Amino acid sequence: MVQLIAPKSKPAVDNVVDLMEALRRSVRQKAAPARAAKPAKKLRKAVARLIDLLVPRHR
Repeated sequence: MVQLIAPKSKPAVDNVVDLMEALRRSVRQKAAPARAAKPAKKLRKAVARLIDLLVPRHR
């Protein structure tokens, strides 16, 4: 008597992770706050210079 063996099911492709893409996203997320802080620092210095020009100091 011959028994039929069902083929093993293949894992779903949905759970495969692209490691390079995950690494790129991680690096972008960590680098974004550093890039965002630089313009804020420049803006703060520009505002401080404007205040120094516009607000007279008592000497």
